[in-house]
Amino acid sequence: MKIRFMRTDNDIFGEDEIIHPIIQISRNNDVYISILTELLFKFNTYTEKICFNVEKTLKLFQYRVEEDDIEEYAKFSKLVYNFYYTVVDDDFGREIEKNNVDFYIQNKLRFADKRLHLYRGRLFEVLISSLVKPRFVNEYFETGCKIFINNSHVFVRYGEGMASHKETFDIAGWIENSEYGEFYECKINPERFTEANYRLLEELEKRLLECNISNCIIAFVSADSTNKILQIKRDIEEKNKNISSEFRIIGRDSISEIPRYEIPEIA
Repeated sequence: MKIRFMRTDNDIFGEDEIIHPIIQISRNNDVYISILTELLFKFNTYTEKICFNVEKTLKLFQYRVEEDDIEEYAKFSKLVYNFYYTVVDDDFGREIEKNNVDFYIQNKLRFADKRLHLYRGRLFEVLISSLVKPRFVNEYFETGCKIFINNSHVFVRYGEGMASHKETFDIAGWIENSEYGEFYECKINPERFTEANYRLLEELEKRLLECNISNCIIAFVSADSTNKILQIKRDIEEKNKNISSEFRIIGRDSISEIPRYEIPEIA
């Protein structure tokens, strides 16, 4: 079987400055991962006090940190606070406009709540990607991409008259020699996981099975609890009796386990 990834999403303005430093300090620390995902889930709407509340919550969460890690936690807290402060600042919005006016207009980034939604989502995706990617060093790995299996595009149609289609996978990795892959859909709020998202994961699962590939991880990752995500999956299945998939559910309580997934040995 041949698999190919084609990236469709681009990096966004400011990603290197306000997102990657948080990932660098968080990705190897289970406590920081837990705190970061909780904050992204909780502080999802712009208010005038959002930065004050983020800072206050970071101080409250300090009790989770070992005493000899307090200094590093202060750096982590500063980076997370700076992320929120920067994203909701209108000056940052104007910088985005200067960098890419079409992107700015298309995503309505003059509004702080729109910037907050976009950048929170990207931070979450980059975090999950950083936990998965080490298993795919020198292998096929991509984010925000289309997938082609034996040159056939994996996508699903949906909506009125099947006029729309969904085709983008947030994270995809593949080891050709082992015929092993991992594929993830990431949403901070699981309420935003739709029937179309479900059907795309289901379609990928079906296409892999047609090629006798079953030793893969296909997963939906969210910053809410695993139980809440499972309920949303069941609700979609109840409303649509013709769909069924065994894709994995990963909630906030188990995100830190992602780096410890093991690649199966070749028989």
